[in-house]
Amino acid sequence: MPIDYRVSASGIKPATEDDSDPNLANNAGDKPEQARVRKLVSQFKRDNQQRSPWRDKQAALYRMRTIGLGRASLPFRGASDFHYPLGDTLIEKLKPFYFQQALHPDALCSFIPKTSDARAMASIASHWFDYQVRTKSNFRQQLPVYIDLFLERSKSIIKTTWDKQKNCLKYEAIDPVNIIVPPYTEWLENADRICHILYISKQAYLRIAKDRGWNTDEDWLKRAMGQSTDEPEIEKDKLWVTGIEQTATKNELLTLWEMYSLDDDGDIIIDLASPHAPDQPVHDSVDVFPYDHGEFPFVDANYEIKSRSYYDNRGVIQITGQFELELCKMENEKLDYMTFCNRPLFTHEGSSFNVQNLKIAPGQIIGNNLKAVEMPKPPIDFTEEAQYIRSIAEERIGVPDMGLGRSNDFKQPRTAKEAEILQQVNNQGVDMRARNFHYALSRIYKQSWSLCVQFAREQLAYAYHQEYDKMDVKALADIYVVEPNGNADGYDVQTEINRLITISQLPAVMARVDPDKFARMVLELMNARYIHDMFMPGGISINQYEKQADEIGNMLNGFPITVQADDKHGDHLKAIVAYFMFTEKSKIQVPLLPTVFMYKHFLDHYQQYAETDSEGFKKDKQALDQNKGMIERSLPLLMQALQDGLPPMGSLDQVMAHIQEIQQQVNPPPLGPMQGAPPPAVPYGQSNKPTTPAGLTGRHTGPRESQRMGNSSASGSPIGPATIAK
Repeated sequence: MPIDYRVSASGIKPATEDDSDPNLANNAGDKPEQARVRKLVSQFKRDNQQRSPWRDKQAALYRMRTIGLGRASLPFRGASDFHYPLGDTLIEKLKPFYFQQALHPDALCSFIPKTSDARAMASIASHWFDYQVRTKSNFRQQLPVYIDLFLERSKSIIKTTWDKQKNCLKYEAIDPVNIIVPPYTEWLENADRICHILYISKQAYLRIAKDRGWNTDEDWLKRAMGQSTDEPEIEKDKLWVTGIEQTATKNELLTLWEMYSLDDDGDIIIDLASPHAPDQPVHDSVDVFPYDHGEFPFVDANYEIKSRSYYDNRGVIQITGQFELELCKMENEKLDYMTFCNRPLFTHEGSSFNVQNLKIAPGQIIGNNLKAVEMPKPPIDFTEEAQYIRSIAEERIGVPDMGLGRSNDFKQPRTAKEAEILQQVNNQGVDMRARNFHYALSRIYKQSWSLCVQFAREQLAYAYHQEYDKMDVKALADIYVVEPNGNADGYDVQTEINRLITISQLPAVMARVDPDKFARMVLELMNARYIHDMFMPGGISINQYEKQADEIGNMLNGFPITVQADDKHGDHLKAIVAYFMFTEKSKIQVPLLPTVFMYKHFLDHYQQYAETDSEGFKKDKQALDQNKGMIERSLPLLMQALQDGLPPMGSLDQVMAHIQEIQQQVNPPPLGPMQGAPPPAVPYGQSNKPTTPAGLTGRHTGPRESQRMGNSSASGSPIGPATIAK
């Protein structure tokens, strides 16, 4: 169908009676002269005539796939005329491969943000666009036709427009014979002019003409009706194959040419006329292209690219045509051989007789000494030879080989290494053609996204994976690079997720990766909704946690540990606090010197944490400060005990006895700063002494009463050591 020219080129809303004429053809600028339209029609007629051999070849390819070319002449009456559908079989094998590449279960496209601010909206925009293309438009209906033409003729064309009535994207798969370009054209998007041949019934035309203000002159309609004698043979073949009389449709259709040309500034001009009556265009020229992307609304996909010529490419049918003819000949020869074997030739001795009177039937008595001529054994195995030809054809076009490549010698299997190499080479050819198709999809989606940005600003609601949501209008902007998913080459969401999963299995790399950023990236690629539903900041890096656990073990053995610059200080502090809580709960007595090492190690990490990660430190500061205060009050006493000669591996009882002895000597008042809980790393077992200072034996702070590290918000979900302690 022609583009609905009433859509506004401004990109927000269709034109209305308040700001323009309802017939936007009259708003497109000065009316073109009829001579220019007639000249343009004449140019396209010449272009169409110059490509007539190519059109005839398209008809031959269609016949070869559907009914076969047939034997030139039959060797005898009743001889076989079998058509082996090799090309059609291969196309039906390939179609699901390309269909899956375009319509896989995940989102159709990856939206690569152009700015950092757009990253948070990229996944939502991808899901919204998937809903617009997959659910609201007719893309799923037109895609199989697009792929079928892509494989059969090596060239298929899809037209992407905006349906004003349904307010959604509209796609139209077009037979390449219905697109006319100059014979010197290299790429469709760079053509000097493009003509789209339209066949439309009179009733449908009158409905559209009434709505859009097109030409409805009765004399013009009579001249525009009917198909010319220069119509493509393939259109006639389609009617014949489907069993429809050509005369039933010939006089009921209008032939219209939607012509796209460029002015001196390279802007697109659109004209609509009938080649049978070019003196009266359907409407005035549209010299203001209605779509903001400013490109021809046609995107072609090429199964093979072998030169820079638009017409120089081959599809599956043409590439495998010789193999199909060979298989047809072989099958016919086999059937003819079986005919001669089942109905042999006879010789006889004696006088001649009337052959017409001879009846050959089971139980019949035959005279005249008849003898059947024994047919020689076939020189080849027909079945094996047919398999060999099919394998060559499949390798020729690159059928995806999900298993091991088959040997051409069906009697001798290949080695595993040989089969692996052959499979890799074969799959490279498949990938190359898949990338050609991927490039066409990227252009289709790029135009589609531009149309959505221009016309769908009020359609923000969408459904994705059984959830209904609404997109922020800020996400509907040209701030992404749109790339199709489902391709092994280039940017693909699933590929990116697999790469991140591979990274997560490399301990040396994960030791230097921010766990929060890593988790956010994985969840964002999977589904942006997962961040809101599942992500919990302040998670712990397992590698860093285990590293600190090893360091605690070394400090328990009397080795001091130095804080490293690349340590994740927050994770190390959480591991130390978790150990403090464990010793408290398990009533484990930690020797004097290891306790000093741990306290100093804690304070060093605390200082580095505050300097290197201000946001994380701010979240954990309240819980850390409580431990830091107790450590700062206890550490001088422990250092004094070491200086006074206590054994480095002295127990809690020895430390407390020494402190009690000092207090008795000087008889000071109770330790004010030490009132309350003992040092968190000092063992909490009861001393055997009858009396101990209140500052070291008073009520200690249990895990439930201590502040938990992580979020200190009202939600109160324990993070890190609090969870481990439980």
